Amino acid sequence: MTSLPTSQRGRIFSRRSLLAGAGAAILGVLGACVTQGVVPGLRGSTGEALPAQPHVPPEIVSVPAPIATLAPRAELMPTPTADVQRAKPPALLPVAATRVPTIAAPGATVTVALPTPTANVAIYDEFRLRDRLGAAQTSYAGSIPERAHNVELAAKRLDGARIAPGEVFSFNNAVGSTTLLTGYKKGYGITMKDDRPETIPSVAGGICQIATTVFQAAFWAGLPFVERHSHIYWIPRYGVPPSGRLGYDATVDDPGVDLKFRNTTGDWIRLSSWFDGANVGFVLHGVNPRWKVEAAPPTARDTVKTDTKMVFQDDPTMPVGRQLEVEHAEDGFTLTGYRTVSQDGKIVDQYVFTNRYRPARNVTLVGTLGATPTPSPVPTATPTPLPGLVGRMPNGRVIVPPLSGMSEAHARAVIAQIELTATYTNYQGPSEVPPYILASVPVGHVLSHQPPPGSEVFSGTPIHLAVRAR
Repeated sequence: MTSLPTSQRGRIFSRRSLLAGAGAAILGVLGACVTQGVVPGLRGSTGEALPAQPHVPPEIVSVPAPIATLAPRAELMPTPTADVQRAKPPALLPVAATRVPTIAAPGATVTVALPTPTANVAIYDEFRLRDRLGAAQTSYAGSIPERAHNVELAAKRLDGARIAPGEVFSFNNAVGSTTLLTGYKKGYGITMKDDRPETIPSVAGGICQIATTVFQAAFWAGLPFVERHSHIYWIPRYGVPPSGRLGYDATVDDPGVDLKFRNTTGDWIRLSSWFDGANVGFVLHGVNPRWKVEAAPPTARDTVKTDTKMVFQDDPTMPVGRQLEVEHAEDGFTLTGYRTVSQDGKIVDQYVFTNRYRPARNVTLVGTLGATPTPSPVPTATPTPLPGLVGRMPNGRVIVPPLSGMSEAHARAVIAQIELTATYTNYQGPSEVPPYILASVPVGHVLSHQPPPGSEVFSGTPIHLAVRAR
């Protein structure tokens, strides 16, 4: 090996010393990261270091010192179980905003400094929304894969939704389009047929569970409701504690049936979601308005007994040989619920609701897809067709007839006669419809409908009617 002058050997030794020192410092930082349970180099979409355990949609980190001074929100507000808290570990705050760069020795902790939240409520500031206003969870364990997929997809779509001070939150607007094209699968939904509830194949079936869970979170947060509808029949899984009670449910159907509530806290609200394969939950974060939320458990009355025998229905969307129980016998009943929200002894909001549930049956769907069709017997008498009736196409589909201008009763009779189904009616007045459209039909008559006239649809497809209210 060639001998180097003494001066050059000294410079090389100095560079090696510096490299060795830098390497030791880097190992120290990595050691601190391992101690904190953070995977080095792995970053989230906002730049934060991700935890070593599997990721669940995060909550913002709570700051013990300020929150410890806040009074309890409500005496009767349910609290999440320990299982829920384990299912949703808190995420670390963004590194760029909170972590102070430092060279730490092995085993040392890294200093975290929280930014000072802005006091301007006109500006959304996530660091200001540290208080847990309301929370709820429901179980979707045992759901068919399509329904579970729809539940989790809707929860993802709502995660991180922001509600400005004074703003009305619309579930349908926030969750967006619920179609096959937007990623949802065909599950099952509840509709009315021959004046009784019926469970039928429905795209995005299961999304009402998400609406129910959001309703319960907003209920326990004390927020006032602008619109809310209960199901046609009661589904017991929605009444399970800690957040559920008898009658605490919500159904949605876009268009026409929505869940809406107003943010009256005086600051922004953030909606966070989580799910773990068996349960789904929502948390509303904001600035604690120091409300006291009280609600007595509702009591059922006017019970209507159901028939518990099993009913088998053909389902042309399921393959031959498959059976699926989609409805469970439940008595019908009526209940009235009350909730009072107060602040410093003064009433802030009172919410009273009355739900009327019809009896549910035991229903099992039987797949007929691919079965050889059996010729139908010739009817002894043919019913007189109603005006506007359109026959079937050669491919078995039905052309939706023009229903606008008909009375609601007439339109529903036509829909039933051509083997379609009529769902909830959307009653519209001057605030929802332009005057020239409203004036085109008398009160109680159909303004429009979806699917529109001329659409080719399958038998059993729900038709959504918009009817003039006044």
